[in-house]
Amino acid sequence: MQNQDYQDFLKNITELKDLAMLCGGFITDEQIAEAFPDLNEEQKSFIVEYFEKNHIGINKPIDAKSFLSEDEINLLDMYLESLDAVERLDESKKRAMMMAALNNDKAAKEALINHYLQDVVDTAKLYSGQGVNMMDLIGEGNVALTLSMDSLDCVETIEDIEPLIMRMIMNAMEDIITEESDENKIDKKVLDLVEKVREKAKEMTDELLREVTVDELVKESGISAKNIRTAMLISKELNDLIKNDISETVDGDMKENS
Repeated sequence: MQNQDYQDFLKNITELKDLAMLCGGFITDEQIAEAFPDLNEEQKSFIVEYFEKNHIGINKPIDAKSFLSEDEINLLDMYLESLDAVERLDESKKRAMMMAALNNDKAAKEALINHYLQDVVDTAKLYSGQGVNMMDLIGEGNVALTLSMDSLDCVETIEDIEPLIMRMIMNAMEDIITEESDENKIDKKVLDLVEKVREKAKEMTDELLREVTVDELVKESGISAKNIRTAMLISKELNDLIKNDISETVDGDMKENS
């Protein structure tokens, strides 16, 4: 039962986060109370803190200037200023454009793209602080917004259009964050390798009072010759510690591959 309660809690949290994406970056006290009807004040405070850490406001959006860098704020202000000239549709006109877009009307699709540009910005604010620059998030969101117009044949009614658009925008931002995270993991792995090779090579050169060979370093460290040579290509400092012998490198490759 406890596990089911936890799963229900996560489900409600996720649904409220998705709702915030559709509502310009905030949820209301009433929506929290509806999702968690039995909350006491301490529990509600915890949930409110969780949402605020994820840049989701309660009853109103969080000011982006409270969590963006100065450079991001300046670029965002310039971009938002450019959006002032872009028409936002009222509800009746938006529905009319959606209906026309379902019939593949290009002008209607363009009007919808312009309308949702501000929503891309609001969504990007919710994903900021996760390793990707704000303007890069907006760029990815705008691409997804444009592509969403080619996916309208997947929906049956105009009520399905906005969720489709917003989900594609959110997916695009989540994808770039994941990609950036994966790249950072690779970078950290490489840096860790370089540091490991450097520490062992420095230790051996201090002891031997000369450069060490790749073979010697392999025997003492257990690091493969291939990884040592990779580290040497990345860090010039290692070339002062490890003898860069071409013939030895060839022999090392033959030994590794045998």
